Amino acid sequence: MGYLYFGTQAISSGDAPVLGGLTLAYAGTGLASYFGSNMAPIFRLLNINAMSGIAAVMGIASLLSGNVHLVIMLLVALHSIDFAHGLSQSEKE
Repeated sequence: MGYLYFGTQAISSGDAPVLGGLTLAYAGTGLASYFGSNMAPIFRLLNINAMSGIAAVMGIASLLSGNVHLVIMLLVALHSIDFAHGLSQSEKE
């Protein structure tokens, strides 16, 4: 739910609309796959763990370029934690 909320905030405030859009796409495909609707190839592409890593790097680049806002910081934290968790899960399999 954090992805949906903070992604929408990033778009509506204009702080980072591209990061917010990627976050909403990532969250939407995650929900779709949870409910068993992940047949489309674009859903599978957006639902890979690398998308969260890309979004974290985008947020860090935005912060380093001077666009320092709380929403972006929280999105970077969410995506970084999700990416690290995904990496630790893929090493166990």
